[in-house]
Amino acid sequence: DFPTREAFEAELSEHAYDIVGISSIIVNIGSTPVLGAPVHRYVPSTARARQELGLCVEVPLRDAIDRTRAWFAFETASALAQKQQVLAARGAHA
Repeated sequence: DFPTREAFEAELSEHAYDIVGISSIIVNIGSTPVLGAPVHRYVPSTARARQELGLCVEVPLRDAIDRTRAWFAFETASALAQKQQVLAARGAHA
């Protein structure tokens, strides 16, 4: 069970803590969202690039999915290869 924000603030004001949180994570009360408040999400827009630069890129959905899948497969394979190199280098020095 997590305390309400009010109970948490009261606890902090009644006691002197050096570290507050879970696993020594320092809680920043100022940035804690209010429960029930709408979540702000940044959604980038290409409107300015279209308007000022005349950018118009069209990729069919199927091509976009295929290109994304290929990129992810490449990145995953690259990350795995790098991890294997690091582990091999550690094994050689151990």
